[in-house]
Amino acid sequence: MPRHPNPNRPPWASAIAEARMKAGLTQEELSEKTSIPLTSIKKYERGVRVPRYDVLQDIASATGADINTFIPPENQRAKSDEFSDLVNPAFSEILKFVAKGDIVIVDVSSKQGYSSDQIEIVNRKNLKSRIYSKTKLVVEIAKIRGVLKNKYNVELNKLVKKHLNKVLDDNLTD
Repeated sequence: MPRHPNPNRPPWASAIAEARMKAGLTQEELSEKTSIPLTSIKKYERGVRVPRYDVLQDIASATGADINTFIPPENQRAKSDEFSDLVNPAFSEILKFVAKGDIVIVDVSSKQGYSSDQIEIVNRKNLKSRIYSKTKLVVEIAKIRGVLKNKYNVELNKLVKKHLNKVLDDNLTD
């Protein structure tokens, strides 16, 4: 007999389930895409277990959802501060990509009037700039990496299967 959703489950639990279904994924497929155990996915969606921030990032990346849909608005600012130990190393990696290009990222968090999560993205070539959330940028880059990783894995699987079939075919002719 199918289980009915718990009407008292936390909003983030419903948001995870909705994002998964909107992406057209089963719980099993989400588990495979994210490497999160199926039992954990089920517990997150029922609201029995609270996912860590990095788990929410993986789910957001796999479903194409904005991570903020899983975090109540009143907690979004707190979450970015609370998880700065996750954001800062990932942000350092992003800085390596743009180190020698036309785009510069400036940490403005120590300037008056800016929050600890704010950066300025500047294009030196066309002189455009924008204040942006460091956490949001990290999450967006994680989504891009997730998409590329999924595409890479699909292509890799195709090439491996092709190679294995070639090996089998060559073996049959030997």
